[in-house]
Amino acid sequence: MKQLTTLAALFALLAIQACSSPPPEQSAVAPSSEPIPATLDNPASVKMQTFILRGEVVLGPDVSSLTPCDSNNQYWLDLSPELKQQARAVAHQPYQALYGEVIGYLMPPSQTGFNGDYTARFVVQQINQLSAENPQRCQHPSRPTRAFGTEPFWSIQFTPQGLEFQPLGGDKQHFMIENSQLSTQQRHYQFPEGQLSLVRAVCSDNMSDTLYSWRSTLTLSATTYQGCATLSNVDTTQTWAGTYFASASDQRGFGVTLELNADHSAITRYRYLSGERELVEKGYWQQLNPKQVQVVMTHHQQQYLLSERIYTRDGFQLHADKEKIGHQVYPISEGGLTLFQAKSVTDEQATFHRPTLNDRPQSIPSRGDYDEQVDQAIKRYFALHKTAPSHVHYRWLKYDLNGNQTPELLVQLDWCQQDQCTLLIFEQKAGEWRFNSRINQVATPFQLGKLAHHGWQDLMLPLRRDQQTQHYQLAYNGISYPVTTRGAQPAQTTQISGVTLFADGLAPKSGVKL
Repeated sequence: MKQLTTLAALFALLAIQACSSPPPEQSAVAPSSEPIPATLDNPASVKMQTFILRGEVVLGPDVSSLTPCDSNNQYWLDLSPELKQQARAVAHQPYQALYGEVIGYLMPPSQTGFNGDYTARFVVQQINQLSAENPQRCQHPSRPTRAFGTEPFWSIQFTPQGLEFQPLGGDKQHFMIENSQLSTQQRHYQFPEGQLSLVRAVCSDNMSDTLYSWRSTLTLSATTYQGCATLSNVDTTQTWAGTYFASASDQRGFGVTLELNADHSAITRYRYLSGERELVEKGYWQQLNPKQVQVVMTHHQQQYLLSERIYTRDGFQLHADKEKIGHQVYPISEGGLTLFQAKSVTDEQATFHRPTLNDRPQSIPSRGDYDEQVDQAIKRYFALHKTAPSHVHYRWLKYDLNGNQTPELLVQLDWCQQDQCTLLIFEQKAGEWRFNSRINQVATPFQLGKLAHHGWQDLMLPLRRDQQTQHYQLAYNGISYPVTTRGAQPAQTTQISGVTLFADGLAPKSGVKL
């Protein structure tokens, strides 16, 4: 009864009183190439995106848990009977500490049972690796996808240039991948000197108490190498991690702070102008798509509570207009809750001191040759947006758009209307290309602006309007470039730099076939 009283007070603060039925929302048909936004009113639209967690794994007859690296938080580990049997073959005794990398998604704990005291359940879809040899591997840096074997010792890993092969006692060799075929169960890569195949299957290297989920076969000249493989252990959803806040106001007599932590735990704090005791909720977060994050609170003031919000990102802001408590969806009062991300002084200074470009001509042509890392980045983008590309071609280039001395990847797809095609932008994070922006209907060549917003150079895109072609300024909003040029302002000649991208103007149809 005490819990219901607490919840009733919270409803009064956050939600409008629920009517017999909420007003119907305007329906809109989203473009087939865009992900359908997740909404609490439509549970089918809330689709979990898998990600990787690594840390200390403990397996026992009754309890299995994961403590992420650099965290004191624990998640209940939800393993299928098949995966549980594979994992227990690694441990020499129950509740032995193991190092693990698991791929899956988070779900709420049950109100009763062994997992009820945990923040969340991590539902494991795949074990990347599980080792009893050294449970302290959190201190090791993240690694790219790699294959390796012990008879003889060899390893091969992905690099920005392609593949790097290291035989025992020999010199490193580098290969440029010419073709690849990927699926959930197999990955095949071809290069002039041979081929690398990864097949989803239980694997052990026979030299350590370590379990892997991929077997590898490397054919190099006349030699065939057998071994295991691991996928990259980088969590690509970490761009959401941070602290967000909303200050108290006369209309809303409390402030809100939301902490999205690197271990995927989440904390919401409510601070009241009246001096009442601070309310604290704890739970978890996970990305649903590049623009939306699911935040689920599972404990309110240490009592079991299940509440969910879906925040949509706009620059440095998160906005949620509804909250689901139990099985009931409520609108949040005053048009919803908007939170602002707290930025560090270092980030602000870096943005403020972004150097400007000048008029010196610099033409960057596009490339139409195959690059493994580029191809993988595009395929990950399609997988993330649950799109099955068919006969897609693209051209690409690299250029440093944000002045961090590391070039971004710009890819133009042959999704075109006349001469205007879709542009994708990726940035380098932890050795991998991570999707940053998508801009529809971009004509090439285009130029960069002399100034920057949030540290990223303005894009000056040529558009034909009112029978005239003019450059329009597309500014970075703190998270990405806008998806369309709608609302873009005409650019003055004095604002345009001498840097021209995709200077050759070649159509993406003439580039690489995905």
